[in-house]
Amino acid sequence: MSNPAQAEATGQPITFEYAGETYSVAPTDEWDVDAMEAYEAGNIVTCVRLLIGEAQYRKFKPAGAKRTLADLRGLFDAIQTAADVPN
Repeated sequence: MSNPAQAEATGQPITFEYAGETYSVAPTDEWDVDAMEAYEAGNIVTCVRLLIGEAQYRKFKPAGAKRTLADLRGLFDAIQTAADVPN
């Protein structure tokens, strides 16, 4: 939904849709190093939580909702695509 290059230039969030919901992430230059360390350590849950924040994570996985690893991977792929980050 957002243009990642424009978001980087203006410091605006990158918005995207996944499973019918709208999410946003900071421009990649502003991504938390802890999120990248979690990714490198293979902790995708922590990485996604740090990238989208707790409020959006609760939207993705509301209390009592069942989500699968495939759902989490789908959200992470959507983040990468929206931010124009190769996977």
